[in-house]
Amino acid sequence: MDVLTFYNKEIGVFCEYNLTLKKYSDNLVKYKRTSYSVCKGINKHNRHTGTTSIKELEERSKKYLRKVKNEIIDLSYNNKDSFEYFITLTFSPSEFTKGEYSHEEAIDLLTKWINNQKHQNRNMSYILVPEFHKKSGHLHFHGLIGNVPKWKFSKAVNPHTGKLIKLNNTQIYNLDNYKLGFTTISKIKSKEKVTNYISKYATKELIDLKNKKRYWYSRDLVKPVTEYAYIDTNLTDYLSKENVIYQDVFERDNCSIELASTL
Repeated sequence: MDVLTFYNKEIGVFCEYNLTLKKYSDNLVKYKRTSYSVCKGINKHNRHTGTTSIKELEERSKKYLRKVKNEIIDLSYNNKDSFEYFITLTFSPSEFTKGEYSHEEAIDLLTKWINNQKHQNRNMSYILVPEFHKKSGHLHFHGLIGNVPKWKFSKAVNPHTGKLIKLNNTQIYNLDNYKLGFTTISKIKSKEKVTNYISKYATKELIDLKNKKRYWYSRDLVKPVTEYAYIDTNLTDYLSKENVIYQDVFERDNCSIELASTL
């Protein structure tokens, strides 16, 4: 089987493939076999022949959401050793200059805060995903953070009882370096599990967010290497010939395996 990797879609390289391979930094390889072939490298222009149905719009939204979730999982898993903390950031009403909450200003506040933290912590690694509050509809952010030596923490205390706040016997902290609202931060115990946990915040509401970004991440994060191939057999038969074993690393994904030679 010949595996072809495409570095530039504009060079006109043509290839028919039905297997996608994603290779991660820890030697994990995720295989995805489709029942149809795809021609990669050809620019296609779709013309609108009429109005788009509600069902078609819903399918597009679902497909786009899956794409966003997979991107978040890929980035967080491939760089899992760069992250130390799981964090949640909210914004106080007093931070909004227009007198009322707006998604756009919340994103501006986040962006300015990230830039400030990057200035203080040069090697800071992060991936942040927005979530809409169920009652107010306001945005807050969940994320994975690492390499922040200048951060200071205080143990989180319940304001009503005065007791320390713990989750699953893990102490929750507040970030002293954050002055825009309320924060919670905790040490990451399982980097594999938190990879899937962070992706769940990518919900269908994000599709309607009037901003090109659906999540924020630092430039130092490395994406997994993606390769393409064509096989004339089913995936199970191919994997058995290649001497690989299944490993459930990614939730809801039965195509995640690790090369047996790396075990």
